[in-house]
Amino acid sequence: MAKKKKVPVSFWEDQLVKEKQENKDPEKVKFIRNVLISEYTSLYEKYLNKGNYKKTNEINDKIHELKKEIDIISKEEVVWLFEKKALDYLQNSSYDEAISYFKIALEKSLNIPTIKPEEIKNIKESLKKSYFEKGSSSLNQNKFDDAIVSFKKILDFCVENSGKKSEETKEALNNLIMCYNQKGEYFAKRDRFEDAINAIDKAIEITNDMGIETETAKSAKKNIAKILTLFAFNQIDKGLYDLAISNLKKILDMTLQIYGNDSEDYIESKNNLIRGYNTKGKNFLEKSRYDDAISTFEKSLELAKEDKGHSSRYINDSIDGIIKSYYQKSCAYEEYDKYEEAILNLEKALKIASKHQVNKIRISYVTDKLFLILKTQYEAASKNYNSQKMKEILDIALSLIRSGYNSINFDENTIRTYFERIRNQRTEEGHKKSYEKYQEYTREEKKEKHEKKKSVIDEISIKELVIKFELDDNGTITKELIKEQYRYWVDLLHPDKNLNKSDATIKKAEEKLKEINTIYKKLIEHFP
Repeated sequence: MAKKKKVPVSFWEDQLVKEKQENKDPEKVKFIRNVLISEYTSLYEKYLNKGNYKKTNEINDKIHELKKEIDIISKEEVVWLFEKKALDYLQNSSYDEAISYFKIALEKSLNIPTIKPEEIKNIKESLKKSYFEKGSSSLNQNKFDDAIVSFKKILDFCVENSGKKSEETKEALNNLIMCYNQKGEYFAKRDRFEDAINAIDKAIEITNDMGIETETAKSAKKNIAKILTLFAFNQIDKGLYDLAISNLKKILDMTLQIYGNDSEDYIESKNNLIRGYNTKGKNFLEKSRYDDAISTFEKSLELAKEDKGHSSRYINDSIDGIIKSYYQKSCAYEEYDKYEEAILNLEKALKIASKHQVNKIRISYVTDKLFLILKTQYEAASKNYNSQKMKEILDIALSLIRSGYNSINFDENTIRTYFERIRNQRTEEGHKKSYEKYQEYTREEKKEKHEKKKSVIDEISIKELVIKFELDDNGTITKELIKEQYRYWVDLLHPDKNLNKSDATIKKAEEKLKEINTIYKKLIEHFP
């Protein structure tokens, strides 16, 4: 049986025109209209599948005109066709196509009074779902910028549809912030901290513009604080201390605003800033920039003024840092014989230790150094007959001992002995006069005396003679001391003292005594 040939659409178009002109049978005209509508609808779907929207619009207009003639609202069916096609694309994950068709369906539905609000709402929800599915798909592939575009569309859509304060808008905002958060975390894991911060900053900026504070927005602020912290310590590792501390300060202000000063987040942020200062201070200390180090460590202590003990482990580092800075600074002064400054800095170290109740054992190196310098200074003052200075030094040492500080260099018995030495000395004025008299020698006189000494010394130096005579050349050798030592040798080596010895021992003693006599003559002429 031969296949029946399909009647072309143009035939029915011509028939309709003819019937209208002749106006013979209204029912026949109505029948032809219905046939044309059916044919046009088939063509519409055909062109729709091909994406030929120009043709679909033309055919849609024809259908609309025909249905107006028979009191049927044609565009409702057209909207349904677009919506159905969009749903098919959505089901097949063809998100761009689905969005395109839903947009057409929505646009047309808004211009048709007979379409119910519920139907329009459904189209809107479908369009929003398409954007969401597209955004979620992009997000799963780490295509963050594409995802952000989709979630922004949803947000704009929700704001327009239900206003800024609606639950729908809040949900859309949360999704957008979540997207920025994931983008930030992605960059942070790859040490792209600035990109991470910029991403989350954008989320916070949008939130502020919207004037909506959601849990997700709070999470974004917390997240940026975490990433900023990672960034700051990365900067510290690179030696960028000022930039790092600046970021840590931002975090502290941020956590204070969000959580308050009793929160764990705020305490952690404060601890991180203290750690930042301590690391910077240690760097200054390594570079012998002691004042800068002290200043930096002091900033750590300032942060802990109103702390409730939560930062103690870091504050101890700050205190130790200050003490070490003063200690090393004192060592530097000592190296250049600036003992007064050295003592002053060590005292400052002990003052800090006392204020913060640092264990004395923990700072024993400071007290040992201080006592040693004090002892050295005491001996120097003693040589210069400076009783006042000697007393000042002993007072410092005694005060330290009574405060509980101990040292092998000083104890109370030693100090009492040293005070006794001061009392037994000649008056300070007398010593000064003696010292001044010694200083009165002119350069020429000293030169003359030196030449005289040279003439006395032939084959052996004064230094060697002093050693042989078993004297301690500490700057205090006098004729009286030489005579006293000479009498010691004579008593020791005199033959009368060696009667019970062997001949060899007696002979050796006599030779030694001759040598002693020679040394004595030279020394007595050399020393005043």
